Amino acid sequence: MAKNSVKRGSGVLYSTGKSSELPKDLVTWHDNLPYRVWIHSRQTSEGYRPMSVCVQWVGKEPSPVGELEKKLRLDTAVISAGVDAFEGLGPTSFRNIALGKLLEEHARLIASQRVEQRKKSAKRVNLVKDFTDVQYGDIALELKVHRLRKPDGKPLGANKEDSLFIAYVYAEQCANGSKMPASLTADVLGIDKSLVYVAVRTARKYGWLSKSVSGTAQGSLTESGKKELKRLQNGSFYAEFLKVMEGR
Repeated sequence: MAKNSVKRGSGVLYSTGKSSELPKDLVTWHDNLPYRVWIHSRQTSEGYRPMSVCVQWVGKEPSPVGELEKKLRLDTAVISAGVDAFEGLGPTSFRNIALGKLLEEHARLIASQRVEQRKKSAKRVNLVKDFTDVQYGDIALELKVHRLRKPDGKPLGANKEDSLFIAYVYAEQCANGSKMPASLTADVLGIDKSLVYVAVRTARKYGWLSKSVSGTAQGSLTESGKKELKRLQNGSFYAEFLKVMEGR
């Protein structure tokens, strides 16, 4: 196989019935590594038309599609809202979708919920349902945060420990897909954006945060940074916040 060739594979899912006709909903998957693309088509009076597309990152050596995922994908397709008469998706359907803007909103929504989780008691029990559903009518989501302060009442500063902590939150926003991680980090922690820039420079100086690619605002904790972060968590006021950020 050529060095730059792309592995491909595909499959189709549909409910098995007694009828000799195909069911109303069909789901196909198409491996174009490192992506796997799922397409759901629904039968109309004019034939099957694509109704939804899902692009999934699976890496260069993905596992085969499992039976549970097949069932869940198909069940989701069957219950998806829609009408019998619709145009269907086509090559031009995504031109007016601002993916960058959606990813930024996605990152901000994740950040907002982490802020809310930090405010809530860890002992809260929800007896109604086992998931949380928060909806926003306006895409311009503002984070309601309080300035994070240390036990001595002082705000976060530019020392090494604070810089690592801020850099970690910055890296989280990058991982969530934000293209403005400094602004979002400032919102999450309730600090000035200028302090985020200082913290990022400090973290890179000590080798805790990876360098950004020219023209992009990116960064992730290095192995050295992860090791130092683990040390920082032991018996510090950062621990509870980091616990929420890491989903523990």
